Amino acid sequence: MPRRGPLCKNTTSMTSVDKDPRQPDRDAKWRLFRVAIGRGWALRCPHCGAGPLYSGWVHLLPACPRCGLVYERNQGDTWLFTTVGDRVFIGLLVAIIFFGVPRDHPRLAILSFIVVGVALIWTTPRRWGVGTALHYLSRAYSKDADDPIPPRVPNETPTNGDER
Repeated sequence: MPRRGPLCKNTTSMTSVDKDPRQPDRDAKWRLFRVAIGRGWALRCPHCGAGPLYSGWVHLLPACPRCGLVYERNQGDTWLFTTVGDRVFIGLLVAIIFFGVPRDHPRLAILSFIVVGVALIWTTPRRWGVGTALHYLSRAYSKDADDPIPPRVPNETPTNGDER
């Protein structure tokens, strides 16, 4: 019989019997992270991917019209995530000033400020959508009984492209 252990060459992977059924595997958590962030960037509900996050440019809806996920259970819940996302651009401006670009190359500094400013404004809804998705992930991973996340809604669109 081959030896089993972390240092032996003839180790076998864990079977489904060895895994704790209450804990999703790492791949499932990583997949949930990627999907939720992508949906947030696409301005869609991070849970179902079908409902919109905003009405208008940056007015966050209270809940998803499709699956019923409440985006912010308490007002200001997404504040941390959106603030950190905003500070990336502010950090770029600070770096431009810190490294003396305005002193040595004033035209390049003006152009840099304009480019960073336009990127800051242009990506605002998408960055805030990612912030909402990060807040959803913090709720999904914590599994708080007082903060229920609605069950998954099956996709109603046909997979073969035909209309029903």
